[in-house]
Amino acid sequence: MEALAAIGLASNVVQFVQFVSGLVSTANEIHDSIDGTSRRSNELEKIYDHLSAFSRGLRGEGSSGPSNGGGPLRNLAFGQPDPTLEVSLQSHIRSVEDLAADCNALCGELLETVRDLRVNGARYGPFKSFMAALKTAWKRKKIESLEKRLDGFRSMILLHLFPFLSHQQSFMLHALTSLRDEGFKLRADQAAKLDDLAAGLRELKNNLEMPTYRRDGKQPSDDSSAGYLIRQMEVAKLNSSDMEQLESDISNLVLTEQSLTLIAKEQAFLRSLDFVSRPRRHDDLQTAHTKTFEWVLEEPGDAQPDGNRGPSLLSTWLRYGDGIFWVSGKAGSGKSTLMKWTADHDKTQKALEKWASPKKHVIAAHYFWSGGLKIQKSQKGLIQTLLYDIFRMSPELIPEIYPRRWSKTSLLDSENSKEWTMHELLDALRQIANHCDVRAKYCVFIDGIDEFEGDHFELCHLLKGLSASPNFKFCLSSRPWNVFEDAFGVDSTRKLYLHDLTRQDILIYIKSWFAQHPRRNESNFSNAQMQGIINTITQRAQGVFLWVFLALKSLRDGLVNGDKFLDLQRRLESLPTDLEDFFKHMLDLVDPFYHKNMARLLRIAVNARQSLNLQFYYMHEYEYEDTDYAINMPVESHTPEGIEAMLVECRRRINARCGGLLEVKDDRVEFLHRTVRDFLLTDEMSNYLSEKGGADFMVNLSTLKGFVFLFKSWMQSTSWLALAEEQPFWSHGLEYANDAIGESKEAAFAHLDAVEDLYLNMPGSRDSDFLDVKPDFVFRCELLKSGVDRYVSEKLNDEPLFFDSVFESPLCTVMNQPQWTTGHVRVITHFLNLGCDVNEDSQSPWYLLVQRACSIDEADVFTIAIENSLFSAFLKHGAKRDIRIQLTANLDEPPLLLDGSHNNGIRLPCAHVIGAIMLHESSYKFSHQCLGTIDDFLNVDPPEVELQLHEIMSAFQVQLLKLSKQKLDLRRVSFISKIIQKVTRKAIDVGLEMDRIIPSVKALFPGRKGSALVDLIRKKQDSGYYFDKSPLKRAPADIPAARVNKRAKSYRVSKVSIRN
Repeated sequence: MEALAAIGLASNVVQFVQFVSGLVSTANEIHDSIDGTSRRSNELEKIYDHLSAFSRGLRGEGSSGPSNGGGPLRNLAFGQPDPTLEVSLQSHIRSVEDLAADCNALCGELLETVRDLRVNGARYGPFKSFMAALKTAWKRKKIESLEKRLDGFRSMILLHLFPFLSHQQSFMLHALTSLRDEGFKLRADQAAKLDDLAAGLRELKNNLEMPTYRRDGKQPSDDSSAGYLIRQMEVAKLNSSDMEQLESDISNLVLTEQSLTLIAKEQAFLRSLDFVSRPRRHDDLQTAHTKTFEWVLEEPGDAQPDGNRGPSLLSTWLRYGDGIFWVSGKAGSGKSTLMKWTADHDKTQKALEKWASPKKHVIAAHYFWSGGLKIQKSQKGLIQTLLYDIFRMSPELIPEIYPRRWSKTSLLDSENSKEWTMHELLDALRQIANHCDVRAKYCVFIDGIDEFEGDHFELCHLLKGLSASPNFKFCLSSRPWNVFEDAFGVDSTRKLYLHDLTRQDILIYIKSWFAQHPRRNESNFSNAQMQGIINTITQRAQGVFLWVFLALKSLRDGLVNGDKFLDLQRRLESLPTDLEDFFKHMLDLVDPFYHKNMARLLRIAVNARQSLNLQFYYMHEYEYEDTDYAINMPVESHTPEGIEAMLVECRRRINARCGGLLEVKDDRVEFLHRTVRDFLLTDEMSNYLSEKGGADFMVNLSTLKGFVFLFKSWMQSTSWLALAEEQPFWSHGLEYANDAIGESKEAAFAHLDAVEDLYLNMPGSRDSDFLDVKPDFVFRCELLKSGVDRYVSEKLNDEPLFFDSVFESPLCTVMNQPQWTTGHVRVITHFLNLGCDVNEDSQSPWYLLVQRACSIDEADVFTIAIENSLFSAFLKHGAKRDIRIQLTANLDEPPLLLDGSHNNGIRLPCAHVIGAIMLHESSYKFSHQCLGTIDDFLNVDPPEVELQLHEIMSAFQVQLLKLSKQKLDLRRVSFISKIIQKVTRKAIDVGLEMDRIIPSVKALFPGRKGSALVDLIRKKQDSGYYFDKSPLKRAPADIPAARVNKRAKSYRVSKVSIRN
């Protein structure tokens, strides 16, 4: 029995003893003066019902806790269970169970007596109390035994319940501490709840330790009151008041554990939304300099930068506005710093409090980063971050918005829970926007929407739609691109151009910089000269903070070198005012001796999928000594201090060789600013770096080498089992493998072979024997997951079973990857050409393809599958058409069968695929592949094609109705009509009635096209004639030729109408 269930059982014991003690009290009358007989009967009935309920409770029936009860919560409190504590706990639990069994035995005896009193009450005569009735039914010794048993129960409660409850109270305090720490990490709004629960647990601890339950009122001689009570249990009795207090404490303990479990579940849910890089961009952004940007949040009556009085536009919007406010500005003008400063500022909280009143306000924020991971610049990362911020402050919304996922949330495995889909995320955001009774209003800050890696027009459309809700408003920032000017720049009261408003901020920053410079007081500049320099910087900056930062770095060098006033003036005048020209100027200042290294480092940084760590760049330096260093060089051992010293020197070299365009943040090498990467990606700079770096430098191969050597170094200090359990960090290096092979197949293959050898020869590799796998199976899986197609193809050609695994089909390994690349498609195709079984088990590669690609959450996978004709390829390699597949549970509604019934999304592959073709917006772009896929599904014998068509028609019925509610592009309308014609002709061929889809066709095609399609459908329904797109085929033998020709002529007219 779990501890929480034992607490419930203990509560039943206490309540039972309390109830029976009340029954045997002579003061407990069983009837009043009026109609005593009837009253007595009613009271006996109530007693019987109570005793029956106690009997069930004492047997443990109905004793249950939260669905994710005490076990997971106990692990949160203590980690791995302490065997000694567990033995002690189970001992107490067994004692509680024994005590409950004894109480249940007494309960049974009392039930028998009450049953007898109810039936034969007249034989015993009138009585005023249950005790009086009992005296007539029982002998004196039995009554005395009852009283002794009740006393014994009270003593046993002292002996076993008090230490058990004390143990539970201690466990909950530990759990609460763990939850408080986790809540702090997650920044969840749970502190007040946890404080209240902690106060309740401390009060309970006092109740259990202090002599609250002493009848005689005497104080114990030491602080161990529970132990004192147990030692004195022969003289210390629990009276009625004690029992009531104990019952209340147990009830509070149960409620506390339920509350802690709920909090733990909320935290697990938040962890499922969280991702490692979520806060990284916010944390990397520079903190605004003291006293800058203060004008942004000034209240009415405060001075403004232009000398006027009154609040800024943004401040007014935060207090009273709705919709969208747009912060625009030149590159490097400080937009991201401003957004971070505003979102984090206390004055913003006060302003939004006024806006949201009487509801609470919640701030959600996302910072796009074009140089970061894919999720940091994607729509999914945006929405996942916003929902994380919303739910951490409004956890009560989670069960309402995500009832299904909430019910499946476990306290301990949130990190391994199902990945969020775009449909789930978008649906949640829209539900919150449309929620009528939401208890908060949400102000959302989104920085750098120009750094979003996707369709900016679609992003603007989404944000404008959400901002129409009274529950949301958005503060956005971007460069002044046309797409954002058109979307957000129309209303002059809801936008600002930052570079036009920061002159005072720049002056403050420059003055502070000079005041803090150590040589400021040593120079002989007059105040007028210094003010002249400050004014020159401010004027040339044109509102761009980044330019100011770079200019001051140049002046710092001049001050260190002892420059005179005129020297500093010439320095300033030599600096280009355009940022890109400034960056080129910085590179030109690099010592020519370092140009080769500079170009290679910058090319690696620009080409990187994500920012690389400093240790990688240290390893890269070995390439100048040996181009095959990752294979040839032995790994040297270093102390942590030695490694730190090497990295410090590497940091200095990067700074010297790259002109300050790269900088190290938390051991990651980043660009000084996003504009640096944009600058280096221009054609002019790409050519410049290629020329300086040398024609023999291959950037992807060089990056792969660095990862291989990093991995080689790491493997010296790990074991095979550790590697098998954790995803190796070096797998990021495989992202460069295909491009490296394109640069030099021989060199890239040699380095990948070297990695395989490392797996085979690493310490503990024989541990793989018990799993019946080869030591390098992790390496082989990573190759498949990364889609390294040319290397995989070579391995398969040499050894067809190279990727066979006891865990899953290698084809499934490839297809289970979150994103598919061209490399993944080529690997899939190669396995098919080798004869890989696509139907090998219930979760076969074919099942997986249909389930993933046809889900409304997997638009990218579907597009890749259609564009590369993967459905057709699987069918040609024997994929089963007759298996039933259930899509992931995220459909708006289950599809309908032809008879109107639901089937919970379990359909034949043809229905799923054709339904997805109709629903996906981009399908018409691959019209040839889509129509070919439909042909491949229907190219079967007549009995089977009829089954396929039944499923397709039921899918039509649902999908056409969905499409009729959307505003469709004319190209999609034309494309969908082609699908209907193709399927209709095939249905005519097999004699399938299709009248059920006619209302759906009319709804989607209200004009001539719809009439022509309906006419085509009814021709089969009315007369059963046979038509085809090709020249008229021979009609079935039982249909007269005259009827065929007549219908054929009519059909050709309809076909013309459809085309028109």
